[in-house]
Amino acid sequence: MSVRCIAIGLMAALCACSWSRERYVVVDSDARTLGAAGFPGALFTFDRGSRAIEMLAADHRFVDPQCVLVDRDGSLLMVDFAATPEDPGHHGAVFRVDPSLGVVTQVYTSNLWSMPTNAALDPRRDVLYVVDRAGPFGAETVRGCVFALDLKTGASTVACSDPQFVAPSAALFDPDARLIVLDADAPGSKFAEQGILFDVDPTHGSARELLRLTQCVSPLGFVRERDGAFIVLDANADPLHRGGPLGAIFRADPVQGTTTVLASPPEFRDPVRGCITDDGQILFADANADPEGRGPDAAGKGQNITGPGALFYCDPVTGTVTLAATSPRFVNPVDVTRLP
Repeated sequence: MSVRCIAIGLMAALCACSWSRERYVVVDSDARTLGAAGFPGALFTFDRGSRAIEMLAADHRFVDPQCVLVDRDGSLLMVDFAATPEDPGHHGAVFRVDPSLGVVTQVYTSNLWSMPTNAALDPRRDVLYVVDRAGPFGAETVRGCVFALDLKTGASTVACSDPQFVAPSAALFDPDARLIVLDADAPGSKFAEQGILFDVDPTHGSARELLRLTQCVSPLGFVRERDGAFIVLDANADPLHRGGPLGAIFRADPVQGTTTVLASPPEFRDPVRGCITDDGQILFADANADPEGRGPDAAGKGQNITGPGALFYCDPVTGTVTLAATSPRFVNPVDVTRLP
């Protein structure tokens, strides 16, 4: 056997070994669960090596799970758009979930929240910045808000309610500990491209426009690349004019001030959110894709000839999209995050 063949074999073995250790948590906003009526949503695990998808957590208090993050202690923080577990007068919740037992161990609510849809964990302190699509409850003049949730006390305060916001959809911290917020509908014109990346200063409650996206329609999720650019997932864009809002993935570069198409294949229906794998792939959830022809999602929420959703990989260099996994238990998978 040649040295080249041996090297290739070793690389394949190393990749397989790495994949066998990679596990992810998938958020399905409408999954059916045993003993619960309707479509309360659930958390699943995805094993990258075996491609197995298994139930991780379900709770009678779930209503519309949206995203999940991993806290420093390894527990999961899941944002629910509409849950009212403590008080019917509250809107939305954050659930802390034990990933080993699959049970809820703590619940955070606030009378300020209206439509919490995403969050980012401060790398320096125990504060979760909750992105709300509407703003402080009852404040009709505010469109979108970022709240600071103290994970130790449970208190929630307004961190930023900048007038530039229209419908904040996602947030993350970059390596410089800057809070970057993606607004799906800013600047708010019905006849123009949508989406702005903001550099948010929660200390002073201000937001600076970092990049105004082009070609985007409904950018709901994003991840940051090592070079400082962002991969943006858009649920409704059709930059290649394939017909219908199939969705697309873009690369947004704040330094160059550009937004370029990375992928928009016909398999897409609603690419929503994702993460970067250990080998640099973009692993993401498409809420309504139907690669195995299962038919419309059980909740009937999808659009544009939709299915029950799937997980895909996207190569950030070539834009090649491949199927990672799907499951008959999926209804509307909307987020996927690496487990420690």
